Formats: sequence, C-alpha cells, structure tokens
Amino acid sequence: MNFCWLVIKTLFLAALVFVLRTHSASAEFYPARIHSATQAVAAVTCGDFDPLHPGKELACLMANGDVVELALGSSGWTATTIFKNPGATPGFWENPANRATLEIGNVISGNPGDELVISVQQEFQQQVIAVYHATSVGWTNQIIADFTGLVGTSWGARVGDFDRTHAGEEVFCIYENLFDNSLGLAYREANGVWESETVYSAEVGMDSAIGDFNPSTLENEIIVVTEMGPAYEITPPPAGGPGPWPRRTIWNDNTNAGWVVKIGDVDPESPGNEIVYGTRYTDRIMMSRHNGTNVHTVDILLTGVNTNNDLNNMLDLAIGQTFPASPAAEIAGVDASGSVYVVQRSDDQWRESVLWRDTNALYAVCAADLIPTPGDEVVVAGASGVVTLLINPAPLLRVALTTDRKAVFSWNAVAGLAYSVETTTNLVSASSWSHVTNLVYQGGVHGVLSHTNASGASSERWFRVRASW
Repeated sequence: MNFCWLVIKTLFLAALVFVLRTHSASAEFYPARIHSATQAVAAVTCGDFDPLHPGKELACLMANGDVVELALGSSGWTATTIFKNPGATPGFWENPANRATLEIGNVISGNPGDELVISVQQEFQQQVIAVYHATSVGWTNQIIADFTGLVGTSWGARVGDFDRTHAGEEVFCIYENLFDNSLGLAYREANGVWESETVYSAEVGMDSAIGDFNPSTLENEIIVVTEMGPAYEITPPPAGGPGPWPRRTIWNDNTNAGWVVKIGDVDPESPGNEIVYGTRYTDRIMMSRHNGTNVHTVDILLTGVNTNNDLNNMLDLAIGQTFPASPAAEIAGVDASGSVYVVQRSDDQWRESVLWRDTNALYAVCAADLIPTPGDEVVVAGASGVVTLLINPAPLLRVALTTDRKAVFSWNAVAGLAYSVETTTNLVSASSWSHVTNLVYQGGVHGVLSHTNASGASSERWFRVRASW
C-alpha cells in the first residue's frame, strides 16, 4: 500500500503555528484516472479557456483530430468534445513521430478569453486552427494557417508574445518543405485578419518555445531545436519588421538533437529562466542557460529507460511547481516506456526519479494547479487513451484554535485516498473522524485534537496524518 505522512507541529502559545513536511522528488503521486477514450491522446494542455466553467480546464487532442475538454465540477470530471475535426479519419494522427501541439493563449483580438491553438503534422492536409467559445455561437474555430495541397508538412504551433508591435500574443509555426529545411512563420491577428511572415529559414525544426531567457533583450525570444542538431535563438527586432529575424546557434549536438523544448525557471541558483530540452534519439532531459554570446553549456539531467529503437525520444516535457516546498519549478517528462520522470534542483544538485509508470506509452504531459491540494498536479496521457491526474497525496490542512484550547483542523480529501490520524506527544484525538460533503471531492475530513494541559507540560504537541491508497 502506498502512503505518505504529513506531520504537524503545534505550539499552543498566543497563536497556533504549524509546519508542513512535504515530499521530496522521490515521493509517489496518487494516479487518478479522470478520462478513458477509445483512441490515443496526442497532446494535453491546461488553462482557463472555457468562460462557462470556473477555474482551469484540461484540453486533450485526440488521435482523430478532435479536441475534448475535461472540466471538474460538483459531480466529478466531465468530458465534452469542443472541436470535431471535419476531415478526421482513423489514421489522422498515427503516433508521436507525427508531431502534434496543443497550446493556450490570447491570439484573437475580438474574443475576450483565451483560445486553443492546435497543429498536427499530416502530409498534404495541414492547418493551424484556433478553437474558442464565442458568446453568440458557442464553440467555434478559425483557421490561422492553411497549407493544404502544398508539398510539405507543418507542425509545432506555439503561442507567446514575441512581437512588441502587435497587441496580444502571436503564433509561431514550423513548416518543412521538400529541400530538407524548414521555415518558421509568425502569425498575427488584427481585426479578424491573419497576417504571416517568414522569420526563420534553416535546418528542419522539431519544436519551438517562446519565452524570456536572454536578459540582454527586452522582448521574448524564440527557440527552435532541429533534427540535425543545432538549436537556435531567434531574437525579434524591437520595432518588428520582416524576416528573417536575427538568429544565433546556442548549441549543436546531433547525438542529442532536440525533440521538444520548454522555457522556465528550474534552477533556483541561477537568475532568470533556463531552456529545457527533450532529445530525439537518446531519451534525455537536458538543460542550458544564457551564456552571453557564447554557445550554451548543456547539462544532461536525466536519461530515460526507453529502449524502443524506433522511438527512443523524450516525447514531451512540462515545467511546474509539483513540490510546493521547492525553491524552483520541477521538470516532468514522458516517453514510450510509460514512465513519468521528474527532475528537480535540490541541495546544489539535480535529483531525478520516476514519479509514476503507466503500462502503455505516454505521449503528453502538462503541469498545472487544477485542484486545491499543495502544488501543481501532473497530467499524462498517451497510447491507451486514458488521461491520468497525478496528485500529491499530502493534504493541505486548515487549523484553528478554539477558546478551550483545542486544535480543530480540516482538509479536502481526494477521492480514492484514505486518511488516518495518528497522535503522539500529549495529544488525544477525537473518538471518530467524519466525512463532510464537498463540492470538489467526494468528501472532506474534519475533527478535533485536544491536548493535556498539565502544569509544566511542554508547549509542543505533535500529530500526523497518513494518506494511503
């Protein structure tokens, strides 16, 4: 049986003080399977893109090109198909070798909320599409880019604010032509019209990321990783303008060529953001940081257990605060072995572990704060069609001190977990613990701990809560 301990130290003085001891990277998360489909899931993302649902939602890009929304309500998780791919066939998306991306951002000026941006590599039938909810018509979509009929293929549409001359966010998309090179296209929307320009032209890009990791520039940068090995930094001109935009090689290693790339603050000992890579051939998680005008030094943080010679990739990455006590975000990665890897910087070194392992290949991962438990949750999906929410099982306690000096505490209980309270120094627990109705979970737990108040007794009182499944 899996379990975790949450230890609380209470000081019965003028106020009640408590300290949480949380997990390290070796902790095992509780796998809650929140959706099952009859087809593979190509990509997942999380954000607030549905104005009819409070809080954040999950979006899943299915193998047939449909998009399914997963939203948490009073009765649990509900699945709604919000986009039907009009040309969907059983072979629309075959496996991760066909690149697919699913992003969230504010790319349409006339829509008050965020939009989903989907892109799937499919020969001679490629479109980049924005999916969103409009007040007048409900769920609808716009075509951002249409490469249908062209001899080439596109993928890797990423969203970010990299053009200071344009309000809102923009879309960057990779397009490969017949000459074994690719173009990077920037798309902007204004007054219902999408405009594009070519800002990159070089080796075939596998993925891109948009973010601020170069302190010498005012705007976000674009990173492109290629199948040939080079990784490029593209710097948008402050005043905008036609491309190609300035680019420089930040590292070049064919053996560790990138497959997926993210930007985020994963090293608390280094100022600013870092670049995190998942490799195409070696199933690795790697990291580099800004190094002036020099080529970046790239650190190997983890090598996966994948032994699939045809698909030995780190297939997707996510950055999030999965361990709330950590000073920086953690990196999560998935591969064809079904492993969910986590890497974090702790005690001046990189620590790695397997957070969980599925019995099928995992293609997609994201990290976001979806439910009121400590830290971000990790969402994974892949070949089986099952979407799994990995939850830190440590409960977030709410503690109050009554006038008769009793500690009253409660927490939201996660469905599927069992909680038990064990007492130690000079504490006596209530005779029973009851579950109360909660709109988010199937139940919550609350109770009272009283303490012996003998003269001269220590002011330190301990109890602990065990979560198990």
